[in-house]
Amino acid sequence: MAVLDQVMDPEIPVVSITDLGIVRAVTLNPPRVMISPTYTGCPATLAIEQAIRDALDAAGFRHVFVERVLFPPWTTDWITERGRQRLKAYGIAPPNPSATAEYDRGQPFRLDAVQGAVAVQRLSRAFRPLQMPLNSASSAKLWSQCSPM
Repeated sequence: MAVLDQVMDPEIPVVSITDLGIVRAVTLNPPRVMISPTYTGCPATLAIEQAIRDALDAAGFRHVFVERVLFPPWTTDWITERGRQRLKAYGIAPPNPSATAEYDRGQPFRLDAVQGAVAVQRLSRAFRPLQMPLNSASSAKLWSQCSPM
């Protein structure tokens, strides 16, 4: 993990990828580093993966695979306290982890409690996916219940 602590975020060079919570896990069998981008379409993901690969190779860990994990999605709650302090010193207000904590505790998710972009990242987790098979009959029923915009 010490090798990964030295890999800095390419967009915010004062905070490491471990401090941002991008590194999800390091496993030995099979040897891999699992990472989650801050959002699915993050343009820095490839640069982060390459920086990890370079750091691992330089430290003699050429056999370690870098795996991208998209679920559950990254959340600002994963930023370490050191990361929050570094962000603040850099001039970026660290997000308040309590903005999404209500949903994480299993409490009802209230849209009127959502404040700012921090909670929006978790909004999709607040809604349960449709729990029915989508065949032609169920699709017709579903669409018949939708009103045009």
